[in-house]
Amino acid sequence: MILEKVNLESAGMTFSFFEDVDMRGARLLATDLKQSNFKNVNFSGIDLSGSDFYKSKFENVNFSNSDLSDSSFKQTTIMNTNFSNSQLSSALFDSSRVVRSDFRKANLKNVNMETAKVSDSQFRGALYSKSSKLPFDFVTAENIGMEFIKLFEFSGILTNLDPKLLDGWKKCHESEYGSPDIPIEDVMMDCTGENIMLACKTKDDTNLRVAAYANKIDILVDDTSNNLNEQNGTGFYFSNSQSIGFAEIGKTVRRNSCDTDGRDEETRLCWHMRNRNLQGGWRCGSQTDLNSDRNYLRIIYTTED
Repeated sequence: MILEKVNLESAGMTFSFFEDVDMRGARLLATDLKQSNFKNVNFSGIDLSGSDFYKSKFENVNFSNSDLSDSSFKQTTIMNTNFSNSQLSSALFDSSRVVRSDFRKANLKNVNMETAKVSDSQFRGALYSKSSKLPFDFVTAENIGMEFIKLFEFSGILTNLDPKLLDGWKKCHESEYGSPDIPIEDVMMDCTGENIMLACKTKDDTNLRVAAYANKIDILVDDTSNNLNEQNGTGFYFSNSQSIGFAEIGKTVRRNSCDTDGRDEETRLCWHMRNRNLQGGWRCGSQTDLNSDRNYLRIIYTTED
């Protein structure tokens, strides 16, 4: 059976049975496929991210070159299945059984396979990160030819940044711009890495509108002046009683208490601070007056421990 280009996005299809089916080009994003059976099915090259395969069974299934990030394979049985060159970042394989399957060159960033029972499977060339929970230790991963993901690094301020590029980073804080009284100490206790990245976006955005990072200690230097603290190609500023944010090096800022200068500039970010607490708003790129906004998000990433 051929079901090419069929749209099943966000569909509920529990207890389904697929056999000898070609699904190439189908849309299955965030689809509920719990307790289903798949035999001789071709999912090659399609987006299945966020889908739920809880307690499903797979035999001779082809997921090569597919996006399975944030999907759940909890308590599944997987046999003779091809995941080569697929995106499996943050996928869950809790208590699953995996036999004679191919994960070569798959992206296993942040994947959870710690409690999976894996046998006679191939992982050569697969990518993993510090936060990946593999069914074997990292020494074994290196010995069988897996590749450790290096930290995504850049200097200066980036706009329209795809979070999927942030290898070696993890999100440690997210809150609405309109959410006040968030203790900065609590935030930084969650952001334990050496570096932190300040970023923002709307709830509907896929990409970060603007982002910059530097060493956490170097960013959090309390200074109430309009001077920029130049770190990693970016002009940061921070004060427990005024604001935290950044602008391009060489630009002027007007902290009032957030930066009200350069209102048309996409490379600025500012969040109000008072009494060591994050307060509402204020700006995400050129979008300002966000003190009570519930659609814009303050986001902080940190490097993985």
